[in-house]
Formats: sequence, C-alpha cells, structure tokens
Amino acid sequence: MGEWRGWLRERNFDQSLAPRDMEALVPRILQLRSEKAALESRRAEMNELGEYIASVTDRISRLSEIFSPGGEEDPSDPESIRALAATLRQAASRKREAEGP
Repeated sequence: MGEWRGWLRERNFDQSLAPRDMEALVPRILQLRSEKAALESRRAEMNELGEYIASVTDRISRLSEIFSPGGEEDPSDPESIRALAATLRQAASRKREAEGP
C-alpha cells in the first residue's frame, strides 16, 4: 500500500483514494475528455460561423456603399439587410428599364 500512496503523492492526488476508487474514475475521465473534445469542436464551429457572418456583413456593407452612396444604413442593423434587399430590387428594376423592352 505504501507504493500506492507514493504514486498518489507524486501526482498530487488525494491520499485517501483507494485503487478501487480509480476504477470508477477512469470511465468518468474518458467521458469528460470526450465532452471536452466535443465542446472544442463546437467552439471551432462557432468561430468559423462568426467569421463567415463577419465576411457576409462586410460584403453587404460594401454592396450598400455601391447601391446607396454615403452609407446611410448601418450594416450591423438587421433592418439594413432589408434596406439592401430593397435597394438591390430597385437597382435591378432600373437596369431592366434602362435595357428597354
């Protein structure tokens, strides 16, 4: 048992742990590792999604400058997306009118 206590001490584990306690801990440790990996994966997905949203917002902002000079709309405002869509519809309508019948 002295070897066991030495092993626990070297790893800074609770000295009151018994070998049978470790059997119960191993599955929990494996489960927590799996959950940690899943959380890290989700965090990476969220970061990628955030980057994608930022790139789309940037493109919308640049398009709104083209179709609505002066940048009257705030690209972070959801209403500006609707305004951009309306502006794009108007631009398409003007283009059709300019092209004629």
